Amino acid sequence: MARQPSLLDEAAVPGSGGAVLVIRGSTAQLTVRQRQFNKLLGEVAALRERLAEWNQYEGRFRQRIATEQAPLVARLREARIALCAVFDRALLGKGLGKVQRRTAHDVLENLLSDLLQEAPDEELAAMAGRHEMETDLDDGRLDFFESVGSELFGFDIDPGHGARTVEELLDMYREKAAAETAARAERAARRKPRPKSAKAQQREERAEQVARDASAALREVYRRLVRDLHPDRIRDAGERDRKTMLMKEANRAYEAHDLLALLELQWQTEQIDAASMAGYADERLARFIHVLKAQAAHLKSELGAATAPFLATFPDMAPRDFRPVHVDRQVDRELVAMREELAQLQGDLRRYADPAELRRDLSGPLRDMLAGPDFDALLEELMWQDEAPASRRSGRRR
Repeated sequence: MARQPSLLDEAAVPGSGGAVLVIRGSTAQLTVRQRQFNKLLGEVAALRERLAEWNQYEGRFRQRIATEQAPLVARLREARIALCAVFDRALLGKGLGKVQRRTAHDVLENLLSDLLQEAPDEELAAMAGRHEMETDLDDGRLDFFESVGSELFGFDIDPGHGARTVEELLDMYREKAAAETAARAERAARRKPRPKSAKAQQREERAEQVARDASAALREVYRRLVRDLHPDRIRDAGERDRKTMLMKEANRAYEAHDLLALLELQWQTEQIDAASMAGYADERLARFIHVLKAQAAHLKSELGAATAPFLATFPDMAPRDFRPVHVDRQVDRELVAMREELAQLQGDLRRYADPAELRRDLSGPLRDMLAGPDFDALLEELMWQDEAPASRRSGRRR
């Protein structure tokens, strides 16, 4: 007699270490609850896999930064400091024309400003003092971040805040935001609650009942597992060890309200099969669905917390399906750019050993680089594009 096709499909999930249990059948065969149940099982499994991927990636990312990026950052800083020494000697010596001297001064000022903002350095500060350079650019940046911070946080920092760096100013904004949040919470706690309408009371009672039913359904699955997995009455050492490990997994899953893991354990221990799962009543599925929705929401929150530091580090990189591979690619791009910059700096240092090469660049490429684009003309062009009709922006003149 031919075996009846299983209604339960055990599909392996890469990296999940388990299986996604899906009630099989066409749309017409499955009830609404079964379709919801299937969809949520898949969503929870996918979120769980992504979260595990990010948790495992954090250590690898830190290792890449420590072993690949940090040495390059140090070498770049050394090269920039060496370049500062070249311009310092040129300014202290003779042989530069008026325009060349002004260009050398501006280049050195920019280099020193960046280096001193990265880290304090007495020798670099003394170099800046020798040439009467303004290397503390935080004043202008503070003004900018004060205006931006007012828009972001919705309040102003006191004029006499005393912050000397952007980082200190941001800390002040965060502290004030936390204090205002706490104050609002305290005021809300002191306010007398408004009386609830009959409908609101009924909705709240229904929600509480659904939550209690869902908790009872989760507890039922867990208790059934405990009855079969408890190792105390098992004499065989190997089987006792196996069930001890499964019991630990069941305890972890129950504490985390991980219904998917509990169902997977039931499947592994043959407590459930295709027929039993496909035969779940809609009422029971509804309780499971409530648990799975809560689990999915919790996993999304954890996933957001896991990815937030990477999105903050790389704010321009936020694909919809954000994965560690996207961070690795961005790190690769930055490493390539840093190596190119280091090669350029090292090439400049070799060329500038010849004073004639330095004078040539001060009269041409370096002076042109400092001049930069015509920002007024660029701004006017951008404003014209914003105000122009679509037909004009696409090149069709009226």
